[in-house]
Amino acid sequence: MLLEDNASEPGELTSGESSKLIKLSITLMSGECVATLTVADTMLVAALKECIARDEGTPERQQKLLLSGDFEELRDSRSIGSYGPFTEEDPPSSTVLLVRTAAFFPSETFAGHRPGYHLTLGKDGLGYYRDDHDERSQAVDAFDGCWHWHCANGERDTFIIQQGFLYLGKRGCTKHLPLRKINATKFSIKESGSAELISETELLWNDVTWLDSVRNHDRKTWTREGPA
Repeated sequence: MLLEDNASEPGELTSGESSKLIKLSITLMSGECVATLTVADTMLVAALKECIARDEGTPERQQKLLLSGDFEELRDSRSIGSYGPFTEEDPPSSTVLLVRTAAFFPSETFAGHRPGYHLTLGKDGLGYYRDDHDERSQAVDAFDGCWHWHCANGERDTFIIQQGFLYLGKRGCTKHLPLRKINATKFSIKESGSAELISETELLWNDVTWLDSVRNHDRKTWTREGPA
């Protein structure tokens, strides 16, 4: 259960009970803190998303929560306390990154069945809307979210697109590059690279030399998970 400002309500855990309390700062990649929650370490990530939806406004199914250090995604079925490390303060604290996934993908024609989405004319225009799309859905660009490039040896790099910037690297040494939006599904970065969303799970680049490494030049297709 959620505790705010260390004030308990009937039926909620207190620091004298078996579970420990953890203070979480919910932040965007820009560093903006959008919510501060104090929760029991036994709380499941799925329940944390419900609290964020209530206090910050982003619906649960539009949220991806990441550890600030290495961009590891917090899984719904795991408890908050199973992640870390946490500070030695009282209560212990940590930062969780909130990445909002797109609830709408523009499309002028039917582009086939997309699991978790339906084609309709809605408030954002004609396109594919998430099946759970509602008035609370946060307006984000269709290409916002967590993108991955998978190496042949099984390793994976993660890139985050949020609020007009592309972030790469680890938290604390993250590079952020400004995007120039071309249309609803296409953007460019620097002078050489442009990318187009070819489906809700695939982003295709025409050139990735801006990654500044020869070994990165074949990283033209990035992927992300579909609807949760």
